[in-house]
Amino acid sequence: MCDIGDILLDRYEVLQKLGKGSQAIVYKVRDLKQGRIIALKQILGVEFYAQEDIDQIKLEFNLLTSLHHPNIIQGYDYFQLPDQIILTMEFIDGQSLDQLVLQKESLQISEFVRSLDINQFVQFIEYNRFRPDLLQTYQSFVRLKFREQFSQQNYQVISEDSEFSEESEAILNSVVQMESHQQIIKYSWYKTISDVFTQLCDALSYLDQMQIVHRDLKPQNVLVSFNADTNYFEVKIIDFGSAAAQKNKTVKNQMLGTQGYIAPEMFALNKLLQLKEEKPLSLEQQTLMQKMQSRIIPHKLDTWALGSILFCMISGFHPFVPTRNEAYETFQLENGLFLPPDLCIACPIYFYIILKELFKVDQFLRPTALQIKKQFIVEQSRFENRRKIQIIKPNLIKPINNSELKRMQLLNSNVCVPVQKIRILLIGESGLGKSTITKQFGRNNPYRVYEHKSELFLLAFTDSQGTEERRNSMLPEVCENLDLCVICTTSPSDVEQWREIIQQYCQAHFVVLLIQNTVILNEDYIIVDEHENQTKAKIREKYDCFDWNEKEAEHILEKIITCYRANTQPKIVLIPLDIIKGVLK
Repeated sequence: MCDIGDILLDRYEVLQKLGKGSQAIVYKVRDLKQGRIIALKQILGVEFYAQEDIDQIKLEFNLLTSLHHPNIIQGYDYFQLPDQIILTMEFIDGQSLDQLVLQKESLQISEFVRSLDINQFVQFIEYNRFRPDLLQTYQSFVRLKFREQFSQQNYQVISEDSEFSEESEAILNSVVQMESHQQIIKYSWYKTISDVFTQLCDALSYLDQMQIVHRDLKPQNVLVSFNADTNYFEVKIIDFGSAAAQKNKTVKNQMLGTQGYIAPEMFALNKLLQLKEEKPLSLEQQTLMQKMQSRIIPHKLDTWALGSILFCMISGFHPFVPTRNEAYETFQLENGLFLPPDLCIACPIYFYIILKELFKVDQFLRPTALQIKKQFIVEQSRFENRRKIQIIKPNLIKPINNSELKRMQLLNSNVCVPVQKIRILLIGESGLGKSTITKQFGRNNPYRVYEHKSELFLLAFTDSQGTEERRNSMLPEVCENLDLCVICTTSPSDVEQWREIIQQYCQAHFVVLLIQNTVILNEDYIIVDEHENQTKAKIREKYDCFDWNEKEAEHILEKIITCYRANTQPKIVLIPLDIIKGVLK
């Protein structure tokens, strides 16, 4: 039985108990006066509350009733009885965003975070903290540690490559492989993320206009409900207990918020406010606190939290490692060092772009909710237009060959045809001319449609650009989705070392390209170094091995593709027909 007083029972018909806590019960009720289904919250034991606490509850609810936005829960009526307070508000038939995200939480990530050697991470950040590319260096280090702990998996990362001079090459660069039912599910989840994110941006933009700061924005305080009629997730922000109007200036004087969602500027201020509660501040500390308070831009606190929510939706885990190590926690926030969102799942590049904007440590550079929504729409549209995503089911489509292509000459040029894709990386010591070889193989382009024995291939070339010999190695990035690794070397004894390096990041087919600076190797060339000669013989037994000759680049490429094709079934991608006709020779 719901004890909400005789007067209220005459107005509200209790339909269901939704939840019960230590101090409150929430019911689903029918408002007989208004004829609508609403939620009723019963706060118990208020006779023991201090008047200040009761005033705070009323202030929060009055704030809620003053807000009118489709993505903010609507408050209706407030009743204060001798032993309880009754609040009625909009009923949402859904779940918290936190519950939705937890459904895709990675157990690997949880295990990885629990097992982190925090001191090792602190030392790494201290050593690299003044690098201009600290975020990229940190994320590469995290990826390396993750892969050391778990076996390498074949992730499908949807990333963006460099621009090309010709329109046809740009379209060719936009090709993306969509394979398996899991990819379709991924794409649907990205659409859900986009829907939820843009609605949150709308709500925060409205709060900014109303000079309201939520201050405790997190997945637990976001409700999502699925509308089957519109096939759309609807979002409602709840719990404005920590909210404050900027005009009251309370935002800068209270320690509120949840760890991991607190912006760096508020994190630093919270440390001083906490110290103030323990003992009086020195004059220097008081001056510092006043300066920090005067610089805070209240609504930028919520946009930082928005970044944490977006990250959680994308990855299923939190962007910052929860830790009691004060140095590591401070390093993470002061430098905006969020974990790579693609540790266990691929994410489109536009999400990463938006995350970097939202996690800008300098609040003056951090965008508003309205600005980030506009940028998100632009980046998403740009990505979708470049990629021309085609969802295909595996095993139901076969690659086209050249004879079939000739029969399709009269087709509309917008038709996409299936070809086999091979992503090729050239790796080796610096100064060997890997970039030159890459250009020769690709005919001065990183992508090339290549005909081989009546089959068509999309060859995607890249090289490590010497970064493997520097601390800020890009190898984790360039090895994503790698199919074929060409080890370029003048010393056969180095081949195994290069193979081990690449296998830290991915599984690929390996071939060896032997390069001689002074003499082109051939069958008749006699190597003086007997040890080197023996090593080379062993390499030839284990690997498909080719001697580099600039004049025979096409012939060497043909042999490389032949060897790869004999051992591996390439992936299938869709390419516009006009591109194939334009670049195939």
